[in-house]
Amino acid sequence: LTSMLGVMERGRMLPAEELRELRSAAEQTVVTMAATATEVVSMERAVSAAPQLRAHLTPTIAAFRKQLDQGAHQYSEMVSAAAQLVSAANSGSMSSSPLSQRRYRDELVMATDRLTGWAQAFDELGRLRGA
Repeated sequence: LTSMLGVMERGRMLPAEELRELRSAAEQTVVTMAATATEVVSMERAVSAAPQLRAHLTPTIAAFRKQLDQGAHQYSEMVSAAAQLVSAANSGSMSSSPLSQRRYRDELVMATDRLTGWAQAFDELGRLRGA
């Protein structure tokens, strides 16, 4: 995604503000997913060290894994939308009309919004757990 953002920036495919928002969403997601993965590993280690914790932690571990899977899926959708936009903007075919480029741009914006929402919601849940 970082490479494609660079291509979009150099090709001026999106306004600078939109590129900053995309980059910010990607960075926020990476941080959130890494923190969540660290929590999962910690809980799994706790279960390994103290098997009596399994009944208590297994549902939480499963929920965190599900959230990670959803985040990874949404991140992948954002990468795919970015790739489609780059491809449409750089191909000389009839399918790269301004209308199709707009559609891919809209898809990228929607994927970014979903990803940002996921990261913010999951981050908020993390703060509530820590409270």
